[in-house]
Amino acid sequence: ILAGAIAVIAIYLVAVLDKGLKLGLMSRLAQQVIIVLIPPLALIFLVLGTIFLGIATPTEGGAMGAVGALILAAAKRRLTFDVVNQALAATTRLSAFVMFILIGARVFSLTFYGVNGHLWVEHLLTSLPGGELGFLIAVSV
Repeated sequence: ILAGAIAVIAIYLVAVLDKGLKLGLMSRLAQQVIIVLIPPLALIFLVLGTIFLGIATPTEGGAMGAVGALILAAAKRRLTFDVVNQALAATTRLSAFVMFILIGARVFSLTFYGVNGHLWVEHLLTSLPGGELGFLIAVSV
């Protein structure tokens, strides 16, 4: 039903814009605004709209955004091998950064646990005035 509604709206917009362009009703600025604003807004709706409407999970929404960005780049004739290669390199670099952060966090947590840091923190928090209830009050404030 949603896909049908989106198709009807898209057909209506194309018909209205095409008639407006042929009759000269739209100014040049309005044409440029429509051409510049509609694709990014459609891409944002493709990702966030489908997630908030419950059509897609965040992972699926991200995949839809990636495919939508590829379609937009192809429609603007900017999709070349170099652009895809640069995007792949940037994505790989970002994924490596995230992995190094996760590895560093794991090493820190194992070291912290190895020197009984969890017991130090537990003793520190239970030594607060009021004990466990005092800790809950301090955290709540």
